[in-house]
Amino acid sequence: MTLSPKEIWIDQHPKVVAITKAKTKYSEDISELERTITAGLFAIQRLMIASDVLTEKMYDLEATFPSKHEKFLRKATGSDSEGWFYTHKANVELVKDLAISKCQEVLDAKKTLEKLEGKPPWAKYWEIRQEAEKEYEQLQSTITKESDAKPNE
Repeated sequence: MTLSPKEIWIDQHPKVVAITKAKTKYSEDISELERTITAGLFAIQRLMIASDVLTEKMYDLEATFPSKHEKFLRKATGSDSEGWFYTHKANVELVKDLAISKCQEVLDAKKTLEKLEGKPPWAKYWEIRQEAEKEYEQLQSTITKESDAKPNE
């Protein structure tokens, strides 16, 4: 589609150029916030899976083990089953804290997104384009009047 000279003039008007940049930044900001939210939700999901796996491991170690197994575990890892139980328990808490932190990040991004979506630049964009169009028409009217006022040479 070929733009008319009028449309080209309007698109190049400084106010239209500025609001177009603002509109583009708005769209980019919306996309970035949506990506942040989606990535955050996937991270939370993975962290909760990690928490579940560690919790299962923690309870696997809650049982009483034969002394032979305890001795081997201590020799191989430097800790017995009770020590590993508490290590896994601490890791579960750490992973949950990370998930909660990620939830806060997602919530902050969601609030920012909602605030941004509450003030879209579309109305201002069209208002400025209409102002530029009126300016173009006034300019064309002035040019037409001046050319009509000049005698033919």
